[in-house]
Amino acid sequence: MQLTNDVGTLVSAAVWFVFGTLIPAVVARGISWNVLLYAVLSLTLVRMLPVALALVRSGLGAREVLFLGWIGPRGLASILFGLIAIEDLHTHGLTAAADSVAEVIVVTVGLSVLLHGLTAGAIAARWPTEPTEPEQACVLPDQRSQD
Repeated sequence: MQLTNDVGTLVSAAVWFVFGTLIPAVVARGISWNVLLYAVLSLTLVRMLPVALALVRSGLGAREVLFLGWIGPRGLASILFGLIAIEDLHTHGLTAAADSVAEVIVVTVGLSVLLHGLTAGAIAARWPTEPTEPEQACVLPDQRSQD
């Protein structure tokens, strides 16, 4: 099991490394306002609304739902799928489209890393730290016959 975790961590680091190589080219071309607007919407409404809908009957309060919508996992999958799309677009000679996909990924994931990094400490500082009692597990009666 440790080998699987180590390989996963190594692959994750490689994906983030490749993502980092896209940043200088995207920044050099300039970032368009519509991509920045998309990134902001993606990090807020586009992400948080489906999370809130998925958790409607979960019993969680609004605070917890907002937290999960804001801090929930993302980034690595966006980068991985984006890199696959960029490679496929380049393979088919669609360089302009590949450049647009790279811009969207770099801006959205970069903004995500920045904003979540800046807000994680403040959110953690305000989150309640009182211990909660775990629910008691249901104990089933012993099914063996007793002679």
